[in-house]
Amino acid sequence: MIEKLLYATNFKKPSFTALEGMLELCKLGLREVILLNITNSLGWEKVFSQHNINAKVLSEKEFSGSRILSIAEREGASLIIAHLEKGQKRLLGSSTVKYLVKKSTIPVMIFHKEETNKRWFEHIIFATDWSPSSENALSYILNFKEIIKELDIVHIIDEKLTVRDLREIKDKLAKTRKVCLEQGIDAEFHLYVGKIGEEIIRAARDYEGSAIVIGATSKSGLREVFLGSPCYRVAEEAHIPVLVIPLPR
Repeated sequence: MIEKLLYATNFKKPSFTALEGMLELCKLGLREVILLNITNSLGWEKVFSQHNINAKVLSEKEFSGSRILSIAEREGASLIIAHLEKGQKRLLGSSTVKYLVKKSTIPVMIFHKEETNKRWFEHIIFATDWSPSSENALSYILNFKEIIKELDIVHIIDEKLTVRDLREIKDKLAKTRKVCLEQGIDAEFHLYVGKIGEEIIRAARDYEGSAIVIGATSKSGLREVFLGSPCYRVAEEAHIPVLVIPLPR
């Protein structure tokens, strides 16, 4: 499923935590890694070779969202991991994170911290509204069942609802949970009320998730332009990795 990934970072010395996270993807068929801007890559290349993974090192003077996507397309990557230092995520007057989320045609995982106490996919927070993008994201993440230990399904209510509406939402949550359980994933569901981006991050803290999974939308209306897409907000502000899955184009 994930045969080749591009790992791009602007950290001067990314930790071996990131390396361990990538090695976990061996169970999903990872065979090649393109390392972009890893200054001391020799140790990483050696570890990858021990796991029968080919490592290719690239150094780029220009580090931007458009350049990352260009390299991913050229190299035929099936997943992008962008490990971005918080203070340097805005480059050339634009957010690298927002560009990747908006423009990438393949899944992209974004995170800002150096260290984490859990493996990336150990405990997933999956945000859904049952839109096509959310359903596509669920189908994608179910392929990670070998490395997911727990999954919390989260839906955010951001408007007034009737009792009937609430019952329908709970029914949908229960059905989504059943799908996960049938795949052997320990899953629970939760309802939050408030601003979508904020509540997704709150849920991730409440349930001590190791990563957030969210489907990317293709909408570009005035509301999104002025208020910011919840998808962008989560990817830029979350304290844990965020895996954004675009709809097929």
